[in-house]
Amino acid sequence: MNVQSAATIDPPATMAPPPVAMPANDLAPIVGAALSAVLPQRFPFMMLDQITAWETGAWARGVKCVAAHEPLLTDPGARFWPEPYVIESLGQLAIALFNLDAGDGAAPTVLLGSVAGVTYHKRIPLGARLDLEVRIERFFGDSFVCSGRCDIDGVQHLEMEALTCKILNHGTTS
Repeated sequence: MNVQSAATIDPPATMAPPPVAMPANDLAPIVGAALSAVLPQRFPFMMLDQITAWETGAWARGVKCVAAHEPLLTDPGARFWPEPYVIESLGQLAIALFNLDAGDGAAPTVLLGSVAGVTYHKRIPLGARLDLEVRIERFFGDSFVCSGRCDIDGVQHLEMEALTCKILNHGTTS
């Protein structure tokens, strides 16, 4: 398995991007406008900077680089990234993975639901690069369940046994 990583990360988009062709090869990193094409979130609520590798419908790896001064942090003296934001990053990676199947720009809306079995191993310092991984564990008619983890420098900081995702308007454009 070839896992690629980009040396630089595009700045977050502030406006909805024009339609973008998805990479033809499952090993090309997805960043910038191509990432915005598979996620509805925009800055400052996009908590995923790139997708580094994936197998459509099965798993994905991505990156979130946490800045020392994130706009979502209200405490100017904060030293750690809130753990619920890591779960949101994993959820956004799962949504992007699911939406990669749509490829034609007709990606459904996917809502994040319940989360279970989350274990925090270490606090996440500001300025860290979060290496994220999600796996789709099972599909139901209008839902899927994924698991995930977050590592920093090869050390696991968070693991999540199950995140339930609800698929709305599947197969329709809106």
